[in-house]
Amino acid sequence: MSIWCTQSTLEGLNERSLAMTGKIIAGAVILLLLAACATPRKELDTNPPFSSHYYRYYDLEILWKSARTDNVISIEGTVRNLRYYYLRDLELTASLLDDKGEVVAKETFASFPTLLDTSGSERFRLELRLKPGEAPRRIRFSYTYQLADTYQLPGYPRGDVPRFNSFESNL
Repeated sequence: MSIWCTQSTLEGLNERSLAMTGKIIAGAVILLLLAACATPRKELDTNPPFSSHYYRYYDLEILWKSARTDNVISIEGTVRNLRYYYLRDLELTASLLDDKGEVVAKETFASFPTLLDTSGSERFRLELRLKPGEAPRRIRFSYTYQLADTYQLPGYPRGDVPRFNSFESNL
């Protein structure tokens, strides 16, 4: 038994296979583009308590070291802007957490320059006072800022939306 194909039947098959191949390629490209839009990876160290620590995300890099003296835990470090825009009104809050995750001390540092550019880092120092017998295990940092758009026209509404994030680490 033989199958007879006409020229128009072969052309129809070729057009359908080309259309299907195009759909497969388009689907693969869409999947690759979606994978490229994944959120940036947060970097957080696992160093032991009271050693140097760091946190890095798409917007800020925070380096710090904590030290305990009596009932005071001092946290000293630097903040660096990783964005392409200037950051305005940056505030950094540190909360000490006990074994149950309850806040035992909290302090905010807001003495950064009004505009934080991308050329260097700014220092901070926080002193958190503890009640006698309190033993914090972890620290939670929270920060908030606004982007300073250098291309704003006079009289044009800013539309400021605060940006914020928080993370926990060993003390």
